[in-house]
Amino acid sequence: MIVAMSGWTIDDGFDLDAFLSAPLVARVATARPSVTPVWYLWEHHAFWWLTGGWSSLPALIEHDPRVAMVVDTCDLGSGSVLQVVARGSAELLAFDADRARRWGRRYLGEDESHWGRFADGVFHDPSTRFVRLTPTTLRARDLSFEPATPRAVPSGSRRPGRSQARETPWHPAADGGDRQTSATGQVNGSGPIGRSSIGGSGPAGCDDP
Repeated sequence: MIVAMSGWTIDDGFDLDAFLSAPLVARVATARPSVTPVWYLWEHHAFWWLTGGWSSLPALIEHDPRVAMVVDTCDLGSGSVLQVVARGSAELLAFDADRARRWGRRYLGEDESHWGRFADGVFHDPSTRFVRLTPTTLRARDLSFEPATPRAVPSGSRRPGRSQARETPWHPAADGGDRQTSATGQVNGSGPIGRSSIGGSGPAGCDDP
């Protein structure tokens, strides 16, 4: 084990910064309880994502700031299984345009003219704020295995990577808003969006699965 910071344990060989710098989807749980997929930045040993008036998350954090977050990948073809679980108290902070652009480029690409309602709506919404989670505890684990035989990837599935991360969240990807995951694992509300559907219907918020 490598202890990076007090309360953090990281498996030997696990490159935490490289893993969390990939445009993956994180799942944030509050004390409500609720679980929300988010697009995030990993900067200065903290997670950052967008939220606003379209979501119940600000009120939940103000009532009880304790959250847990999971970022993970699972590639059954190669046997690569990586996961980060973090816990701590979330903070609501003012919108930062420069940080928002870094967040946007991470998932949406360099050309801001294709960011649709992210740039046209979310970034100009006066209720938009950043959430910051500086983990009190963090566990980074490499649970990879050696497949016995080469395994075909099921039709329709995708290995972790940039294209998958862009297609998973629902809306402006900050925190999924008020749609909640059902007991069957399905999310109530409209389906996921990719870059091609950013301009489609639905709330102009970021955190709304």
